[in-house]
Amino acid sequence: MAYWTAYVKAHYPVEYMTALMSVEAGDTDKVTIAIGECEKLGIKVLPPDVNESLTDFTVIDIPETDRLPEGRAKDTGKAIRFGLQAIKNVGSSAITAILDARKKGDFLSFTDFLNRVDMQKVNKKVAESLIKAGAFDRWGNRAQLMKALPVIRDNAVKILKGKSSSQESLFSSISSPLDTTDHLPDIPEFPLDEKLKMEKDLLGIYLTDNPVKKIVRIAANQITHKINQLDSTLHLNQMVTLAGVISRVKLVNTKKNNSKMAFITLEDDTKTIDCVVFPKLYAEQPLLWAEDQAMIIKGKVDNREDKLQIIVETGTPIDTKATPVDMIHEIFIKSGTPKEVMQKISELLKSQPGEHQINIAIESGNNLKRITLPYKVDYNSALEKAVAKMLHDW
Repeated sequence: MAYWTAYVKAHYPVEYMTALMSVEAGDTDKVTIAIGECEKLGIKVLPPDVNESLTDFTVIDIPETDRLPEGRAKDTGKAIRFGLQAIKNVGSSAITAILDARKKGDFLSFTDFLNRVDMQKVNKKVAESLIKAGAFDRWGNRAQLMKALPVIRDNAVKILKGKSSSQESLFSSISSPLDTTDHLPDIPEFPLDEKLKMEKDLLGIYLTDNPVKKIVRIAANQITHKINQLDSTLHLNQMVTLAGVISRVKLVNTKKNNSKMAFITLEDDTKTIDCVVFPKLYAEQPLLWAEDQAMIIKGKVDNREDKLQIIVETGTPIDTKATPVDMIHEIFIKSGTPKEVMQKISELLKSQPGEHQINIAIESGNNLKRITLPYKVDYNSALEKAVAKMLHDW
């Protein structure tokens, strides 16, 4: 079996990872690990979509422009689409209703979807869950869709009642086809942190982005392990330093003197692990041990009921606004560089917004004057080459 699965993963990586995630769909930790493996292989994992998703994870074709830049499977032309059953509040009857309606052809719009599905099975709560999970992203941002849902749904209900009415319009034989155009409000998307929270609540994981990744990268020089690297044989009773976000907190009072202690769950970009914060440490900074707090935790690896946990010795908050070291870039401007060249470079950088911090080092005599730009940039290899060419050509 090991040889068979190794062969399939080597020669059919997208299909293998799709099957693996479908089997492990009920275990969020294992799905998270599988998504990380997909990234290494160069396989995109996409949110659910009402026109492409099936019940389980499924393989879809994607254009070359949408492929990941690295990984041995990046040129397969395939990606993995989340299944509808992975979305909280979307049950089997709703999924059947969606797939049955889709047999007559893809949905043309959000309005067309609500007009065609059985709204007793795909009720308002189901529709909201589909929006928040990204299943309608092809037609608008999630804030627009949430705002428009009540109006479009009410119209769909009126149309349905009209169809079921025994009274026929005088002009029914020449009635025009339904207008399936979406009339969405002109409003911006939800803030990224709110959008990600919706994904976490509905899918159990972050898909659009993973804020924990950035937090771990900020603390990369201070940690000894990621959670999935801990092994009961190798690391038991060892001191380790981890970074992540507290995803769960349970406070209890000790029997000995009724003092408070905390059982917390720490989540990094690979896995979660339970941690124990004893009363003395908890009493020092009780407000520190709260959900969504980014932390560096140092402690001893323990084994409780065949499950690893950390006995915490110290906890330090992470400045989530800090820029990870690997996202800080410096541009050297030599003495005598014309102002117009620097102006062009400034305009070029501003045209490429992103997450990278840019430090400008300007040569002035024997000294360097360093300036951190007040905006952040997508400093990819193409932009780096363009800036270097500007500085070289003048």
